[in-house]
Amino acid sequence: PKEYVETELRIKNGTEELTIGAYATKDLAGKIEKAVLTSEDLQFMLKQQLQINSDVFEKRSDPQMILGCDYFCQIWQGALIPLPSEICLVKTTMGYTTIGTSQNKKKFEEVKKRETINFTAVTVENETDESTNERKEEDNQKKDMAMKSSDEFSGSLTEEKNEIDRRTMEFFKKTIEKREDGYYVRLPFKQINSNIPTNWSIAMKRLLSVVKYQSIEVLGMIDTIFKDQLELQVIEKVDMSEEVGGLVHYNPHQPVLTPHKTTTKCRVVIDGSSHFKNEPSLNDMIHQGPVILPDLTQ
Repeated sequence: PKEYVETELRIKNGTEELTIGAYATKDLAGKIEKAVLTSEDLQFMLKQQLQINSDVFEKRSDPQMILGCDYFCQIWQGALIPLPSEICLVKTTMGYTTIGTSQNKKKFEEVKKRETINFTAVTVENETDESTNERKEEDNQKKDMAMKSSDEFSGSLTEEKNEIDRRTMEFFKKTIEKREDGYYVRLPFKQINSNIPTNWSIAMKRLLSVVKYQSIEVLGMIDTIFKDQLELQVIEKVDMSEEVGGLVHYNPHQPVLTPHKTTTKCRVVIDGSSHFKNEPSLNDMIHQGPVILPDLTQ
């Protein structure tokens, strides 16, 4: 039999505080698969500029709390919005969350008729550290030292960096491939079996923020940049519903405005240093490599 500890929780409920009598256990429910939102769902939410609970964008959920109807009614604000996939958005004091299952036939094929679980989950999520300006060089060096493998060079910081740069360049030369459609290179991960979160919810939350707070003019410039990059094959579209193997990671982007310039007034920056609290970013997982900018400008 399971053992439970009786406790009391207080969570922020809008401008007020909700006190909950709860039973705590080490293993609550495990990971639960959620109905996958479609690209049409995402477009709908972006156009409506809804305040979405970031947990909505996760494909799997590990509930930290299960609320009964007696408490859920205190955070439910009544609004129920159907999405194109027939998943519904439920408005709560913590933002919109999802309920129901998708009726998209492709989704049923993808899950291969496995059991579908319908649930409503409101989870308490750790805050994310998305600020790139506050990431100092000293912290990056400490992380590099902490995550290095046992066979990496040991010496002064300058000597070690030179050795790592040499190995990174050697890795680049050994793995670069020339194919019919261009050159293919690999990321120089610090560890072979690197494990990094998908960052899906961070990327989607940042996207919603960009759409909400940037002007129509800026959004138009971002759209033009992406269309130009698509035409030049710098980027490519992906099928969000396609199941892919291996490592999948989403990096948020943000516009950097330089209105004083006569040419590039807006550029899109991909943020490789975004991460969840106590989790690594993509920048933490790969070697920077030697700085080649001086060679390019000569």
